[in-house]
Amino acid sequence: MKKILCGLLIYFYSANNTYGQREPILSFFQNQLNVFNPAAAGYESNTKITLTSRNQWLSIENAPKGEFFTISSERKNNVGLGISFISNRLFVESSSNFSFDFSYRLILSNNSRIQLGIKAGSDFFRLDTKNLINFDNDPSISNFSSFNPNLGLGLLFLNEKFWFSVSTPRIFTSQNQNIIVSPLTYIDFYAAMGYKFELFDDFSLKSNLIYRQSKNDNFAAINTYINYNNLFDFGIIYKTSNSLGFQGLINFKNFNLGYTYSTSSSFISSNLGVTSHEVLLSFNLGLKSNSISEGENSSDAVD
Repeated sequence: MKKILCGLLIYFYSANNTYGQREPILSFFQNQLNVFNPAAAGYESNTKITLTSRNQWLSIENAPKGEFFTISSERKNNVGLGISFISNRLFVESSSNFSFDFSYRLILSNNSRIQLGIKAGSDFFRLDTKNLINFDNDPSISNFSSFNPNLGLGLLFLNEKFWFSVSTPRIFTSQNQNIIVSPLTYIDFYAAMGYKFELFDDFSLKSNLIYRQSKNDNFAAINTYINYNNLFDFGIIYKTSNSLGFQGLINFKNFNLGYTYSTSSSFISSNLGVTSHEVLLSFNLGLKSNSISEGENSSDAVD
């Protein structure tokens, strides 16, 4: 029975995520916005390096695993640059994406701005069937690999309390070994936003929401947490995949450490007792400034 449930879980996950064609939604999505929005490159007035490792369904062999590496740096002349690398593995499938991000900042006032961005990169996908049993003589199942260049677009608005993001990480698709512009019905659109509520003394409440619209399914996640004096955060995250998690983030001077523990209430997942774990490490190279024109105060609403 357990093997059947494991197979169903992997099947539904793979079908809904279309490996190599979609960015997974991280629990700390607001900390690595340029995974899906190139406009977030350089939104802070420093160079930020972030690594997230996610392990799902630890009780299941060949369960999904992913690493997400981003660099974001503010440059001169209102320009931001970034790099993002994504690696995912599930059963016999593996995919990765490497992208360069470029953004340009438009100052609206002393405490608000808009950033426009473009992402250029490539998707890599591989299907390795050597570990499959009883499929050696099936000609319809064989090793497969692909390489697809892509472009993405994004917009990011920020001020001291509020931020809003809209983007599409890829506008091309592969069809009959040709790269073409995807029809609108096949393009994934991401919208995200967050707000910071001042409570009392050194406490604040931060809430962030992300929504992904795609051809096969729509997905949303929301996290809400308490922040104390920008030193630590503790809160919860809920995803429409029936996943509920608890997360914490410790903020040092130039270093951040975050962790999320989540579980699913779906029938299959609850019967298997699966849990997921996500760890975030972030390094800030250089001190932040105090001027919005230099890229600072508005980023507080995001982090």
